[in-house]
Amino acid sequence: MLTASDHRAAAARLAETGDYAGAICERVRAIAAELDERGVLRPLTGRTADEFAAEAGQALPPYAADLRGAAMLFDEVRYGQRAGSRPGYERVTELDTRIRASAGRRAVAPAASTLR
Repeated sequence: MLTASDHRAAAARLAETGDYAGAICERVRAIAAELDERGVLRPLTGRTADEFAAEAGQALPPYAADLRGAAMLFDEVRYGQRAGSRPGYERVTELDTRIRASAGRRAVAPAASTLR
């Protein structure tokens, strides 16, 4: 399984090539993996973006609306065949940065979460 760091690196590579849809998906996966690694969420293979946003929003209420927005964006570009955009990628990146900076870091086993 990939770590949050692995997903962030993949997102950056995709964004550099202009593949914002792929970059958005990888950055949302990075957030999910980060929360798994920190023990905020229980690792769960196959968790959907909507399930992730609901669980993460309960655990991190200040981010609930932004997590729902990130999940919706993930679904739009992953399954809705909508084009990703730089502003969309930047919103998800900014959310990831805020969550990473938040308190409550706990190290646990490597992430087993993969959003479908």
